[in-house]
Amino acid sequence: NKSDSGKKGASASPPCARKIYLMFPQRSLGKMTLGHLTALICTALVLQGFFSVTAITQAELDALADLKRSIGGLQASNWFNNTAEPCRSDNSPNWNYISCTGNQTVSKLNFPYGNWRGTLPESIGNLTSLVELNMGGNFLDGTIPVSLLRTPLRQLIMNTNLFRSPLPTGLFAMPTLEVLQMELNVNINETWPTQWSSSLKEVRIVVSSFTGLLPTSMSNLTNITTLDLRYNPSAMNGSIPQFILNLSTLQNLYISACRISGPLPSLCSLPNLIDVSFGQNTINSPFPDLSCLTKLETLSLSNVGLTGALPSNLSTRLTTLNLDDNYLSGEFPPQLANNSWVKVSMARNSLSGTLPAAIFASPNLELFVATSNRFNGSFPDVIARKVTRLDIGANNISGPLPPSIGNWTSLQYFSVGSNFINGTLPSTFAALASIATLDLSYTNIAAPISSTVRNLRQLRILKLSGTRLVDPQLLESIASLPRIAQISLANCSIGGSIPTSFGTLSGLETLDMRGNNLTGTVPLSISSFSGLQQVLLSSNSLSGCFDQPQSITNVAQCQLDSTVCGCSRGGCGVSVCPPSSASCVGSEPFPSSVCYNGVWIVPNSVTIQGKNVSITSPTLISGDFVILNKTSTVSIAPTDPNIALLTVDGCVTFNGVLEIQLTSSALANGSRNVSLMSYGDYCDGNATQFSSFQVITECGNVTSSRLEYSSRSLSLAFDGYDPSTCVAGGLTPATIGIIVGCTLGGVLIIGIIVVILAFQVEAVGNKLMPWRARRKQGGLDNEEL
Repeated sequence: NKSDSGKKGASASPPCARKIYLMFPQRSLGKMTLGHLTALICTALVLQGFFSVTAITQAELDALADLKRSIGGLQASNWFNNTAEPCRSDNSPNWNYISCTGNQTVSKLNFPYGNWRGTLPESIGNLTSLVELNMGGNFLDGTIPVSLLRTPLRQLIMNTNLFRSPLPTGLFAMPTLEVLQMELNVNINETWPTQWSSSLKEVRIVVSSFTGLLPTSMSNLTNITTLDLRYNPSAMNGSIPQFILNLSTLQNLYISACRISGPLPSLCSLPNLIDVSFGQNTINSPFPDLSCLTKLETLSLSNVGLTGALPSNLSTRLTTLNLDDNYLSGEFPPQLANNSWVKVSMARNSLSGTLPAAIFASPNLELFVATSNRFNGSFPDVIARKVTRLDIGANNISGPLPPSIGNWTSLQYFSVGSNFINGTLPSTFAALASIATLDLSYTNIAAPISSTVRNLRQLRILKLSGTRLVDPQLLESIASLPRIAQISLANCSIGGSIPTSFGTLSGLETLDMRGNNLTGTVPLSISSFSGLQQVLLSSNSLSGCFDQPQSITNVAQCQLDSTVCGCSRGGCGVSVCPPSSASCVGSEPFPSSVCYNGVWIVPNSVTIQGKNVSITSPTLISGDFVILNKTSTVSIAPTDPNIALLTVDGCVTFNGVLEIQLTSSALANGSRNVSLMSYGDYCDGNATQFSSFQVITECGNVTSSRLEYSSRSLSLAFDGYDPSTCVAGGLTPATIGIIVGCTLGGVLIIGIIVVILAFQVEAVGNKLMPWRARRKQGGLDNEEL
């Protein structure tokens, strides 16, 4: 409106208003002013932008296609096809791991803990609306793409992967970044980043390979609430940096195992702390004054060398306390006992006095651990329905267990061993149906307990050693437990025989029944349990043959009396079982070998020097296997790729040449890894290898063969096997050609000989013709004939 522009105090119209005026002359607007119309049009433009729908771009589709090609597992899945759009609802079944914004562009990629392997493509930066990227808990390697810096990321979760250096410069300083998790990426070897975004609220960098000290630029984390730097032993130079103590917004601070020493500094500059973890450092001082942390709910100061008494002025909001492995003494403060505890652990200290019953009365208590202290008095007669773990072993608790223990219905772990508990188990104990671990060892608990044990159907670990129980039904009760894995009944004065029903406990891992009065034989089927690791049956009166060597190779510790013969463990100190009817293939591989159940048993260690040894059938050496020099050759001919032909109980020292004869049966199932031998460990802890090896096959060829060593086994791996030169029966075409050629040649020679003989016969016949004629005429006497 030119007439307005010159008026005093009139403001110039905005450009869009002037354009609107040109389109709609003032006289056609009636009473609506130009300002009204301008507001109306601008509102319409805003609404149009709000309700508009933007389809995903081709660049974003290409980025997703690149991601599929780069990550193993996605390649063979139905995830993403070029004809579908990920943000359309009708395509959602094919688009796991993706979330979209309202304008139909990709905003989140979440691939956590899927065992994904591969790399991230550089084109991932074309996802211009990406605010959350979660690749945690996988095996991704390569470098983190620089293109991510172009995205508006708010959450970057890359923990527990194999990413390598270098990191993109400025990755930790992205202006929108709020959550950063880079735990357990040990292949990123570089100095700590010096640029940090002030928008970060959560930083978790645990067990990293960053070098040097934490940069002072981390003081820029003015909005941080969670800082987790555990297990970075070289990052702090022995003390907590002052800039961390100035991050007043911190609520959760985790700096365990950072080699911090000396007294803990005042944390009063961090008044908002809720959760503090400072364990596995070296304070070596009295308990710090934390009374100013009134919001504190969780405190972990385990294994830091705390001395003296527990303070009574800790936060009343404290619900979780971990003070394990310190030197604390005195009683538990009664003021603290009234907190609303959830978890309390103070094992291996020197705390004394009676157990604080008020803690057990806390309605939310789930865990109480106070093993190896000096607590005394009786067991608390309270009801704690939510407690799942109670461990007060190795104290001075006395008296019987109260009947109220039957109301601790959530108990899964119950240990009162090495106390002065006496009396019988209350009948209410049988109601604790969830108990998986029961430890009453070295107490004065009295029999009978067999009926109670029989009702604990979830029991996996039973420890009753040193209880002197005389309960004839106990072993049968134990044998009825379907999940039992560890049985410890040493020095219990148990008599009679081991029930044959023990042979049905296929999940058994430990059987410790030393120092009893057991007689009879050990159920042979026990030795076939695949998970069996300990068999301790010495100081009894057992007899017979115990084990089967082909199935007891997992046992790490074995103790049997000399009256029990064993067949596989050098450490048992027992004689070798007599030969069985099952014969062994081939001749004995080592002197003093004994054939038992088809397996050559060597009851001692074996050392070879400058010798050739051939192993063609299952062989077990009860001691060590040492090859001293490079002139020795060990030939092994596996028949099953999954079963080691040679088992060594002790350690091994490899040297010399390994010759591997692969039979057709070892290659029949298409395996590309053939087990050769298993052993206990390397002698002196030093890994050794054969000087060389060679692979011999009946026919065909293996490609790229190699020996794969581990601390417990040796196997042959190869990339391929070409059987094209093999035919039925294992004959190669070359062999068949030789046989056919020789056969045809032989036939030809025989034919020539037959023809020559025929001519010779004819000639002889012609010479004899006149003689025959004279004989017919009677003119040939006998002498002439």
